Amino acid sequence: MKAHGPARCRPAATPIRPGATARALALALALALAGPGAAGGAGGGRRGPAGLLFGSRSGVTAPRPGAGVVDHRLVVHSQLVMAKHSPALQREQHSSTILELEDGEIIAAWFGGTEESSPDVAIWIARFSARDGWSEPRVAVEPLGPNDGLCQKPEKPCKYFKSTWNPVLSRSPTPGETLLFFKRGDHPSTWTGYLVRSADGGRTWGPEERLSVIGPSKNKPLLTPAGALLAPSSTESGRSSPVRKWENWVEESTDGGRTWARHGPIKFNGNSIQPALFRGKDGRIRMLARTATDYDIRTGKRADPLYKKKKITYRGHSYVGLAVGDEDGRNWGPLKPIDLPCPNSGIDAVGLANGDVLVVFNDSFERKAEGRGVLAVAVSSDDGKSWRRLLTLDDAKASGARRPGWPAEFSYPAVIQARDGLVHIIYTYMKQNMKHVVLKL
Repeated sequence: MKAHGPARCRPAATPIRPGATARALALALALALAGPGAAGGAGGGRRGPAGLLFGSRSGVTAPRPGAGVVDHRLVVHSQLVMAKHSPALQREQHSSTILELEDGEIIAAWFGGTEESSPDVAIWIARFSARDGWSEPRVAVEPLGPNDGLCQKPEKPCKYFKSTWNPVLSRSPTPGETLLFFKRGDHPSTWTGYLVRSADGGRTWGPEERLSVIGPSKNKPLLTPAGALLAPSSTESGRSSPVRKWENWVEESTDGGRTWARHGPIKFNGNSIQPALFRGKDGRIRMLARTATDYDIRTGKRADPLYKKKKITYRGHSYVGLAVGDEDGRNWGPLKPIDLPCPNSGIDAVGLANGDVLVVFNDSFERKAEGRGVLAVAVSSDDGKSWRRLLTLDDAKASGARRPGWPAEFSYPAVIQARDGLVHIIYTYMKQNMKHVVLKL
């Protein structure tokens, strides 16, 4: 197994100090956010709240300190994983995943390269320590090849190059083993699933294993008491509307990911992908999923836009979908919209130790990329039927965050609850970084 060298970036942290209380940590974070930014490096940049270099190098405008966060009381840690953009890391980063290892250590992975769908996209991995914050990222899965000038925004955007996509970390039914799923293809409609295994907590990885299924499309598998892996998966056929068809599946392995069975597709009157699984209080497994079809939430019926000449009349919105399965995750009822916005963007959810379920989602009805400018957290005590918003993690309009030529983006969250009860959330920050937030509920 091969270990790879570090990327040229260094972390900066608001660390969780051993023995410190949540209130003291939240106060320290608030003071750090409120303090004046230090002078930046070459190019006249300045440092943002968690050490990210803003200015001419990154092309990103820093959020106003603390803006957009509704409830600091719950936040005990907040940090950008790659805290400084060096020239070597002027590239896109997206679609992160996070995992607590058996020894309590937290690791995360994401894909990064020239841009999404570029051949030079690799899977990166980093480790979190309460004392030191995030380690320097290392390559866990090598890219398929160099970019060699094939594509670069804005002149030649990357389209339909075979690339590497959406890593998902998971614990294995085998004690001491860590799994890393990922996909390869030139578009989600052509994805092939892969898996690599680690026996040392993700420091080194074994050979790539090609799967007979796609594997988890974005979110973590659910490990059942019987030792089965349930992978929340989805398929995308057709590259654009109106021929596009998105469907959710559950893929099951009873031998640690070596062979698979598929259950589904989950019935839905529209397009839906990237499900997240949790077990309800009644023992049945449930699914929350991203959707891209407008509904009238009052009637629960589909409400497609009306097109007349060049005018579009919108009659509804897209919402997070909820489906209920059996205790094994093999038989499923239909997916139905619930009263949480989903601007066609990824979500994630986790069942909490107290029986509630927590979801991280883009809390916006804005369409296209603008909808990814606000990321929020909500919790349900009735298995997803009703929701209470806890806080907003990032809000572009409230903070003034922006990046030239593109709307601000805080998207594709991943969430876990660690054994100490803390909730760890990681998400795409401006497509240039990953942001890690820890909550004490």
